Parts: sequence; C-alpha cells; structure tokens
Amino acid sequence: MGDFFQGKDERIVDGTRYTRYLDLNNWYGIVVPKDENAYNEMCDYKVWDDNKGDIRDIYWFMKFHEDKFYLMEKYLFNFIDAECNLLINMYEEEWIEGDNLKKTL
Repeated sequence: MGDFFQGKDERIVDGTRYTRYLDLNNWYGIVVPKDENAYNEMCDYKVWDDNKGDIRDIYWFMKFHEDKFYLMEKYLFNFIDAECNLLINMYEEEWIEGDNLKKTL
C-alpha cells in the first residue's frame, strides 16, 4: 500500500476506514429471528444450538469480517442509526424493535 498509511495502522478517507491488516480470525454477525417465538427466545439468549455449535435454524444469520462491517456501517447502519436513533457498532449488541423495526424494514 505504499505511503498510503504513512506509518500508521489505519487511515480514514472520506469517512471510510482503511486498515493495514484484516483480522481473519474474528467474525461478526447479524442474527434476525424468523418469527415472534424466535424473538422471545432471542430475548432469553437462546440463539446457539449447542449440539451443532451454530446458530439455531429459527434465526436468519449473516456472518462476515470487519471489511464488510465497515461497508455496511457506511451504507446501511449509519442510515438506520439516524432514522431510529440507534448506535450500531461492532462492539455491542443492538436491538431493533417496535416502530424502529418497521422503519428499518
């Protein structure tokens, strides 16, 4: 990447964060319940299928690396944050409920 980073590990250009290294060991995910029963179980943190070590089939699940997160943050999450008064980020969970769910959909 030449002098693009100028000795730094990251740089922000036009609101987009570029990192020198992509950590391929860390995954991020979005979990969406398929129905109200799944939503209620999600509220009790019953998301994982311990027998398979994966997300239970009553949820939609999207798994991705941080580079995809940054794209979604720029083009999707920032829009949802502004419309729904939320703060979606990779370090904590965020629940989208009620009228905010309708706005997001």
